[in-house]
Amino acid sequence: MARLRTAEGLRIGAFAGAPVILDWSVALLVAYLLAIDIAHNGIAGAPFAIAYAIALLVSILAHELAHAQVAAWFNLPSKAIVLTFFGGHVEFVRPPLKRWHDILVSAAGPLANLAIWAACQGAAPLLAGGGDSAPPDNPIPELAGGFLGDLALLNLLLGAFNLLPGYPLDGGRMAQAALSYVIPRAAARRVAAWGGLIIAIGVAIFGLSRGLLLSVGIAYLLARAAWTEIVVATRLLRAGLAPSQP
Repeated sequence: MARLRTAEGLRIGAFAGAPVILDWSVALLVAYLLAIDIAHNGIAGAPFAIAYAIALLVSILAHELAHAQVAAWFNLPSKAIVLTFFGGHVEFVRPPLKRWHDILVSAAGPLANLAIWAACQGAAPLLAGGGDSAPPDNPIPELAGGFLGDLALLNLLLGAFNLLPGYPLDGGRMAQAALSYVIPRAAARRVAAWGGLIIAIGVAIFGLSRGLLLSVGIAYLLARAAWTEIVVATRLLRAGLAPSQP
């Protein structure tokens, strides 16, 4: 997802001319994942929880770097690439000027995740073969296999979820840009936002039914962003304003 705000946190590098920043809330995410895993598996599960947290951050980072790279190809500079408790976002200096640019920039993140998932699927048999010859008391192959499995699953989920056609997900931005070829831009924004609200409700129901507080928090953020977009798009439609885009 992309938005514009002032980024704060720990700078860990730069990409496509923009700083890569770990928001301080990432520490809370790691602590949350550790607490959940230790509560279920005891302290022995801590290394696997840490591996899971690293796999999650790598997946999110790859997603956002892909957005920034494709945007850079279209001379769309990024202000910052930020990882947070609830995911990540790229802060662009300005929005894409063309609809097909918007579609490709939005698609880059999910496609990067799906590419990583495919690569992990290909590497899994090789790692499994190496683990057969390892000493039985060596935990490294098991930890590496767990990391690869987590990385594969997380990238599959992240890629597939973000392709859903609801704002503010990447699929919603793609749908919004594609629909604006045939209906007014404001109307396309409202359709995509309603899709996002429906998705948010589904995520909330899933999270509540499984006791997943993180999913409920994500649902809240999705719903808030979608509802704000619905309000703005409705106002534009009533005012007869439908900004065109080449």
